[in-house]
Amino acid sequence: TRGLDLESTNWVWNYLQSISSRHTAIVFTSPETDEILMMSDRILVFFEGGVIMDVKTADMDTNLLSRAIAGKA
Repeated sequence: TRGLDLESTNWVWNYLQSISSRHTAIVFTSPETDEILMMSDRILVFFEGGVIMDVKTADMDTNLLSRAIAGKA
């Protein structure tokens, strides 16, 4: 959603949430930790070509996510 105005961003997320409610997985990447935590059910963090963290969003916070992204999980 980077570069989109607020109305367009909301439309995209509403559309994706309507699709995911039909048992469809949506994979996205974002540099915004708040967006990741707000829009995800599960978070996978990749570092140097491998998954270093696979966790339910409810078990994640901004600090832990930031550390994992930096490879310090």
